[in-house]
Amino acid sequence: MADNNTRDGVAPVPRDVLGYGLAALNWVAGSPVLDRLGLRKRAEQVAFQASKTGFRVAGAASRGFSSAQGLTKPARLPVSKPSDLFDLTGRPCSSSSPTPLG
Repeated sequence: MADNNTRDGVAPVPRDVLGYGLAALNWVAGSPVLDRLGLRKRAEQVAFQASKTGFRVAGAASRGFSSAQGLTKPARLPVSKPSDLFDLTGRPCSSSSPTPLG
């Protein structure tokens, strides 16, 4: 048996602002009042333009944030001195101790 927070046994997906906007447009567009008032065609046009504009704005905002992230330089660790302790190449080490392979 599914609990109250799931639908058909599937956990709900959290909605973002665009999701709430589309849900509201869907609710308005599915209203039978629009047919009674003769506003169905106009409501469909408004819903189409609103959703198109919303996705356009969301895409532009996403591009703006990703380009702004590229302006900062990533933090780098300081360059370490090379160490001969873990030289697995088989070449002789620069230290005076003999290598196990040589």
